[in-house]
Amino acid sequence: MSHNKPSRLRFAINLGNAVLAHLGETGKPAGITVELSHRLATRWGVSAEFVPYPAAGKVVADAGGEHWDIAFLAIDPAREATLRFTSPYITIQGTALVSVDSPCQSVADMDRPATTINVGQTPHTIYG
Repeated sequence: MSHNKPSRLRFAINLGNAVLAHLGETGKPAGITVELSHRLATRWGVSAEFVPYPAAGKVVADAGGEHWDIAFLAIDPAREATLRFTSPYITIQGTALVSVDSPCQSVADMDRPATTINVGQTPHTIYG
């Protein structure tokens, strides 16, 4: 049985994290994941097609369909039933943002009873 090599790869570009991808001045996707996409396509000898999404949840909603072939998302065990993750290509350090006069000036200050932190189910829920 022969397998035809595709002429293109469709990359889902999550615009919900501007550190990794955004729309450039020309209106086309730009950023780290776009550069990685170009390099992968070049290495495999195919063209890169970009499918922009406003948030990671929208990328996941289209998983398994005919919309994209490769996506760049945070590893999320809840998504492993339908997606396969590679080793991470980047590590992003996250932290908390507090006001100057907040009693919480370090992560240790937050690790105590009666401290409430508003967090979604996954890091992606805070971005839509």
